[in-house]
Amino acid sequence: MSKALLLLWCCYGAVSFARVQAPTCDSIIWSDTRQLTWSDFRALPETTSAVGALSFISFHYQLVEENDRQYLTVLNYFEPCKSWYKVYDTSLSLQHEQVHFNIDEYIRRLFIKEVKELKTVSRFAFPGVRDVYFSAMRYRNFLHRRFDVETDYHRNPVKEEHWHLDITTRISLLGAQKEMRYSLKKPAIAAPQRLSTAQRSNYTVP
Repeated sequence: MSKALLLLWCCYGAVSFARVQAPTCDSIIWSDTRQLTWSDFRALPETTSAVGALSFISFHYQLVEENDRQYLTVLNYFEPCKSWYKVYDTSLSLQHEQVHFNIDEYIRRLFIKEVKELKTVSRFAFPGVRDVYFSAMRYRNFLHRRFDVETDYHRNPVKEEHWHLDITTRISLLGAQKEMRYSLKKPAIAAPQRLSTAQRSNYTVP
């Protein structure tokens, strides 16, 4: 067995949360027409790491107020200069990295959907938006971990294909949340709002 086969293929990196800023190092905004390639992984590999590849994906959102409207901007992008792989493996392992990227796009769209469903949103009254964000991030981390375990880090092709199709379908069903910037009507009175039972039910397992 080669050394490459002993490596755990894939790690999705850490979510990055901050005010929206310009992506750096030719960052790749998620697109359904643009798939990752091994040439997108440009950082030097961490030789002491047990994983065979690492995809660094950033998730940024910003809520700003302009005149009588509020604007929500949400970005999900892959950062080549922070992503790496050790040894070229197979197309299946590359697809595994792509599914990690797809999971974050699904979470991005789900986050937008939940924020748009809030009855009141204020730049300073964050509890509702903050609850949506933290729920989405907990669900995100859960999905990434479960994906790695169920697919045995890409070595189970049946489970790999199941996840690939399931996440692709979920993204498609949230097509109304495809754009990166949304206009929200400014409420007359802003008040905190917690997630409803119906909203919590959106966070399901593939």
